[in-house]
Amino acid sequence: MSNTIKNVTAGNLSITESAYLGRHNQLAKIIHHQTAIQYRVLDINTLPYYTYKPEPVLESAIMILYWDKSIITDKMVDFNKTEIVLNNRQNTTALVIDTAVNLDQ
Repeated sequence: MSNTIKNVTAGNLSITESAYLGRHNQLAKIIHHQTAIQYRVLDINTLPYYTYKPEPVLESAIMILYWDKSIITDKMVDFNKTEIVLNNRQNTTALVIDTAVNLDQ
């Protein structure tokens, strides 16, 4: 029976959690950056996506864009934190964007 690097690292929770979180945040930052530009809460001439560091809250007259914030709910839930939430002030709607990066190769 041969062990591959994938099998060895999958057994080490600290390695898999840090590697997963790094890949996950890289993807979420790109989505946040593009969403901020699309909905005009961020100037299009900002830093390139690979150096972008999201602010916790970005606002315009119409939109509010949150990064890595807890969502207040009516009932107690264990996992109420999401990467990106886009609130539309005009029609009082919210878009919750949650990402997952499952492939490790």
